Amino acid sequence: MEKYQDKGLVSIIMLSHGDGTYVVETVKSILAQTYQNWELLYVAQTNDETLEPLSSLREEDIKIQRRAGKELTTSYSNSRIKASFIVGEDNDTPRRNSALANAQGRWIAFLDAGDIWEPTKLEKQIGFMEGHGYAFSYTQYGIIDKDSHERGFVIGGKDRVTYQDMMKCCWPAYLTVMYDAEKVGKLQLRNLEGNNDYALWLMACEEADCHLLKENLAKLRTKWSIFGKVLLTKGIKWRYEVYRIEYRMNPVMSCLCTIRNMWYGVVKWGKYVNRVKP
Repeated sequence: MEKYQDKGLVSIIMLSHGDGTYVVETVKSILAQTYQNWELLYVAQTNDETLEPLSSLREEDIKIQRRAGKELTTSYSNSRIKASFIVGEDNDTPRRNSALANAQGRWIAFLDAGDIWEPTKLEKQIGFMEGHGYAFSYTQYGIIDKDSHERGFVIGGKDRVTYQDMMKCCWPAYLTVMYDAEKVGKLQLRNLEGNNDYALWLMACEEADCHLLKENLAKLRTKWSIFGKVLLTKGIKWRYEVYRIEYRMNPVMSCLCTIRNMWYGVVKWGKYVNRVKP
């Protein structure tokens, strides 16, 4: 595996989906992290409305650093936020692959524009992994609505997820995952149309089990009910393509694995969703 000179650097992979409504709030949650050794690889779509609001964070980053008493640098010239786009590519897979290939950090984390992290997310997750010698982990997370209001749910999962467990169900949410690229490797995906985060977790699980940090350290923004994503027709198609395209199963096995995945998804939401007071 590749060796990293800065073993503490976190590479955060973020894809834009063309809507600039929440991108500033999302990146502010990164800037507010108690663990500050990170780089953000932000890959926009071709005709993207998010790069302009993202540029407003330059002065905000300076203010945050001043309050923290750190040496001042200008946000964009310090190269921590690396915004780019791939001409003609709005498909998630090549954009995510590009970001992963250019990541300089030993630790790889993920956050979509719209979702947010608690300020201690990176610090606690790295401490959890280093303390136990884990190479792959995820955390609990909450749900927020379009106005950033808590919806009263905290979602967890299995304490330890093996490759076979991951084949049955996508246990981690995208915004909660972190893995050690020195042990897992720089992962690259085939050209799936969607749900490629699940395919990525399967690849990582071939190298290391995934372990749950039992603390709510992230917030997923969604308009759906907590069961909605399990039952979406588009989600069924994506699950099928993970097995059929990424793992090259025959159509019958791909269908059976998709049905099993949906069943375990319902079990996951039934067993590991906790109602809390907003």
